[in-house]
Amino acid sequence: MMRNVLLLCLLLLTSSTLMGQDTWDRVHTILQTNCQSCHSGGSPAGQLDLTGTSAEVYDKLFEQSPTNTFAAGKDYKLIDAGYPDRSFIYRKANWGMYPASNLVEGEGASMPTTGNSMTDAERDILRTWILFGAPETGNVGNPDGIEDWHTEGGLDRLDALAPPPEGEGFQLHLGTIFLAPGEEKEFIIKHELKNEEAIEIPRLQVTMNEDSHHFLFFKYDQGADQDENEGLEEVTIFSVATGGANAITNDTKMIGGWAYEADVQLPNKVAYTWDAGTVLKFNYHIKNYSTTAVMPAELYVNVYTQEVGTATHEMQSEFQLNTANPFQLVFPPGETTVDWELDSFDGASANDSVHLWLFGAHTHKYGTAFNAWQALENGGKGPIVYEGSYNFDYTFDTGFYDYSHPPMRIYDDFLSIKAGTGLIVEGDWNNTSNETVTFGLTTDDEMFGAFLQYIVGDISDLQGEVVDTMGTGIDGFVSKFNLYPNPANDVFFVQYSLEQNEDVTFELFDVTGRLAYSLPVGVQSAGNHSFQLDRGELQLSSGVYTSRIRTSQGEKSSRIVLN
Repeated sequence: MMRNVLLLCLLLLTSSTLMGQDTWDRVHTILQTNCQSCHSGGSPAGQLDLTGTSAEVYDKLFEQSPTNTFAAGKDYKLIDAGYPDRSFIYRKANWGMYPASNLVEGEGASMPTTGNSMTDAERDILRTWILFGAPETGNVGNPDGIEDWHTEGGLDRLDALAPPPEGEGFQLHLGTIFLAPGEEKEFIIKHELKNEEAIEIPRLQVTMNEDSHHFLFFKYDQGADQDENEGLEEVTIFSVATGGANAITNDTKMIGGWAYEADVQLPNKVAYTWDAGTVLKFNYHIKNYSTTAVMPAELYVNVYTQEVGTATHEMQSEFQLNTANPFQLVFPPGETTVDWELDSFDGASANDSVHLWLFGAHTHKYGTAFNAWQALENGGKGPIVYEGSYNFDYTFDTGFYDYSHPPMRIYDDFLSIKAGTGLIVEGDWNNTSNETVTFGLTTDDEMFGAFLQYIVGDISDLQGEVVDTMGTGIDGFVSKFNLYPNPANDVFFVQYSLEQNEDVTFELFDVTGRLAYSLPVGVQSAGNHSFQLDRGELQLSSGVYTSRIRTSQGEKSSRIVLN
């Protein structure tokens, strides 16, 4: 009996030690195993000696310049906290795993020079540790989940987005972030562009995981990033309350917000403007709806540029919450309606004309309706200008509000309003839990906010210009492919648009890759199509499913969660 107790204590001590192991210790072991043979002795490769204590090796790497003159000229560091693609140690070890980290002429050969002995899991642990700020202490980046994903399998990794052609822009990439089954996280990270001149952007293309709750994109006010930490930081109620990591702050300006992939091209003569030395801020909120599989989450942003001065108007962007103190939002069990007078716009005085180009809703899972009206001078409601029951692309009314993929409405000829009069926004919630829900950051909490993009002032020179220029980012034979509501309880809808006549088959696969349902839809004409499915009739259990539209021209996949 005593022997069993001692064994149990030993197992618990070992488990606790492993769980508490600093990620740097694992990275140090990876480097010792794969790199030290060449980086030791009297003439170490690259004049980098990786022998010594863990602390000594860390100091030799962290924010240190490489001896490679080409890499040093690009301001790379051996380890650049928060920037795997600018960390020369990782670039040398990448071996083609992440395109943005591939070596280019002048950077030398991949390491180890004896061959690719580092495993993909070790490579991802190294990369993710750097992404989280390369701390010397602390367990970051879920290294155990990385090992599980590479050895046991998990949800599929996002297909990389092709970058803009050379000379037409550049690509930003965030990831990979490995989430345990059922895990929900929200992060921020700052990103220095290191651009020496101003940039004018007429188009942004974003792709990210289907299970993303949102991606918000900001730029810091000049110098406001100086006190921000490097690397990914988790946003929590505690971090917000104590002045730590926070998604929305008054020292940043919003560029855009996305609920899933989209390709946004601004109207002619309109562009975003980023000054020289711009520092960006990413806010990524993701949830792994699978209860059994690790999810690799990431996103890509293609930034298309044009000659500065091509545009005559700057597009303003912001994300507004319904009150200066969102903690006043309180939703007891049952139904609640909240009204909001939205009459303040960044860069506009009360008498200025504001010309809305884009409007989008934002709530969490208890939200059941979201509508907006143009306000009248007497404070009443004028014409309705936004209905949350439309689909994401605002092409048809679905009959209900899908909080996870709320519609983004683009106004064909702009919606012109007086800033001080503004809009009246109304939201409905149905708290189906047994507890009062308040403002918070997870989908079990609530929010009431709106994404806005607009121009301030005279736009007479834009009359007749093309305005409706937002797509789903899906090219080819099928577009506007989504499933809603998502997550779904019982009935859900499949909606897509065909570019030409096609013979269509719809399929659903469970998380193991097993075909759970197949529907030969048949030959359909070009245009919008939709149909309804009942999970009870199909005998589909709870879980994450991959859906696929298949034709002779190819296939397109999406994902849906069945509660």
